[in-house]
Amino acid sequence: MAPGKPFDDDDEVTVNDGQALSVAEDATTPFVETVPEPVDDEVPEDAGAPPEPDTVALRTLAVASLLRRLELESRNAPLKEVEQLEAWVEEHGLHASFGPVAVELFDAPPGEWTEDDVASVGWAAEELAVLAWALNRAELPPMFARADVTPVLSTLPRSGDVTAFVGSATVRDLALIDEARALFATLEEAARAETWARGIAADPSLADDEENLEVVFDALVDEGFDRAAVTAVRGKQGAAVDALEQWSQVLVTQLFSSGSPHAALAFDAKRLSTLDDDALGTFLATCQLRSETLAWLLEGDEWAGDEDAATE
Repeated sequence: MAPGKPFDDDDEVTVNDGQALSVAEDATTPFVETVPEPVDDEVPEDAGAPPEPDTVALRTLAVASLLRRLELESRNAPLKEVEQLEAWVEEHGLHASFGPVAVELFDAPPGEWTEDDVASVGWAAEELAVLAWALNRAELPPMFARADVTPVLSTLPRSGDVTAFVGSATVRDLALIDEARALFATLEEAARAETWARGIAADPSLADDEENLEVVFDALVDEGFDRAAVTAVRGKQGAAVDALEQWSQVLVTQLFSSGSPHAALAFDAKRLSTLDDDALGTFLATCQLRSETLAWLLEGDEWAGDEDAATE
């Protein structure tokens, strides 16, 4: 499951408790695949159409509204304020971007959210940060930190007519959006490989998924990884751990190779291996949420449908 709307109701928690309403799968779930070189002007036949600027603007307001509802919850605001925000959201049809769980949270009286609800909704900041960037209203957030969208929220409508905001919306060039998607998708994969390696080190049974591990071993052949030699010394579990760690580093190295559009963001290939578990989990979650939002910006709801079908 990899939902394409900001607040779908498949609310699985991953990496840390209380994580985003739209984050998919446990971090130790195998999610390792080779990243093909992009082919210029190649568009998959089943690719969806990018959403129109007004659709992006309305989705941005929907995400912002849920974060504002979080703010009201955090300070135990009077019911009147909650009702005012809810009426404005309903007036402009912003609920259309919410799944049932998000609707339930949004409509709940002040004081009824759990600590996990508060933590989960807070992750919507990653979605808002990317949408604001796509609308030319902010820069992309730092790679190794959660997004701070306080400045963005202060510039977005929260009451009254939204016609001017929606009608004047423009979206960045699709090539730039695709570059950003490739960045965060590759970093997500690198973080997931490192996380899976740590999981296998702690629980050897996680290495039983031989099909996915074979993809990693095959991908490392050209990198000089001697599977037989490593297995002879460290056993099956150790070879899996070493392979996943190396694959993570290969992905980062390739991402920032000479001529990369991401060169200015380059960091040492071993940096992910130095992060503690909490920091790695946060990095994985932010990359996944940003990547998913960027994928929606490229393919709209068609992307969401393809992802859902792939997991049925």
